[in-house]
Amino acid sequence: MEAPPFLPNLQQACAAADTETETEWSFEEIKIFERAIVPEELGFDRHNPFERIAARLPRKTEAQVRIQWQVLVRDIEMIESGSIPLPHYNTSTTKPKRRKRVPWTKEENELFERGLKRFGKGDWRSISRHFVESKSPSQVASHAQKYFLRLENSRAKQNLQSASTSNHYPSTL
Repeated sequence: MEAPPFLPNLQQACAAADTETETEWSFEEIKIFERAIVPEELGFDRHNPFERIAARLPRKTEAQVRIQWQVLVRDIEMIESGSIPLPHYNTSTTKPKRRKRVPWTKEENELFERGLKRFGKGDWRSISRHFVESKSPSQVASHAQKYFLRLENSRAKQNLQSASTSNHYPSTL
């Protein structure tokens, strides 16, 4: 990365800043600095933007802003040279993998049925808390939804079977 033409010698900037009392930068000051160095923010004064940036930072002088710039340039050069590894940001836009579905055990289902008898339909939190402690209330609610659908389907199936086995035709004598 080539240094901009307005960047002074680092030793000159450090010497000028040595006379300053405060050299620590707060997180907020660094963020203001970073936003201010965006080319669109520099405006038309590209020959000496440090004065303009320092104006946004009441506790910083132009010399301190120049040093901060030099530190940033050095950090970028170290990253680009491979001396400092890039952080591993999660930039993927894919959804996180869902956990594999774990079926309810026979024991958990029996506990669910006992909880259902005690607390009734709809009190999934109590069933989860007092009976099926290995499952969350939303897991219990989801299981209940499937449980009642299976009950309904098995009753409908039994009704069909009983209707098909009964004799609907009058007996002839």
